[in-house]
Amino acid sequence: FNVSSERIDKGLLFNYSLNVANTNSLTFGAEIKLGSVNGGDYYTTSPDTVLNRGIQRFFASYLQYKFGLMKNRLRVVSSMRMDDVKFYDGYFSTNVENNPLYNYNGKMAESNWKALSPRIALRYYLENNISLYSSFSRGFRAATLDDLCRTGWMRLGPKLANPELGPETIDSYEIGLDYSPHHSLRISPTIYYSKGKGFMYYVATGELLWGKRPIYTRENVTAVDIRGAE
Repeated sequence: FNVSSERIDKGLLFNYSLNVANTNSLTFGAEIKLGSVNGGDYYTTSPDTVLNRGIQRFFASYLQYKFGLMKNRLRVVSSMRMDDVKFYDGYFSTNVENNPLYNYNGKMAESNWKALSPRIALRYYLENNISLYSSFSRGFRAATLDDLCRTGWMRLGPKLANPELGPETIDSYEIGLDYSPHHSLRISPTIYYSKGKGFMYYVATGELLWGKRPIYTRENVTAVDIRGAE
């Protein structure tokens, strides 16, 4: 089969920074993105045509404040980000009734995900050439359009779209030290830990294609722990 896939990506990004006092600053940002797919598998050895389409809209805004305490020996970066992602106009169609995916024809349910992602980072200067720092941040990643609306073949085999696939989130912690004993030498040991939730993975649905090929779909099925040092 031949694959034709029309994809459109467009968006707008805006940010503005304002110096509040001395070394303090306030930053505001926003972005909006729109992605769409209108694709099809056109078989050359049979009359089958398999179509899929969908639209995904992203909106995000954030506010960040940098300031100093204790005569500026302690520097703080604090921020909050809001994400709003919507999937809509999802559709799947195959034109041949004996196609094993025919039962999945039709419109797909709309989905909407919202998330608040905080971040705070602290750096304390013991001396001008040595400082300690720590940080916490939360990350958010929505599913891709292909996983949300494309039913078809992949390397594992047949795959079903999952329009209700949720986002991945991850919480990250880091502590470290920066030491510069000489202007041309810098030592920066760091340890970090991250905890991810709802990570996406292909799982078998329990159904078989032609009675022998497992059918897969992407699900939020696993957690991830990341530990390390540099």
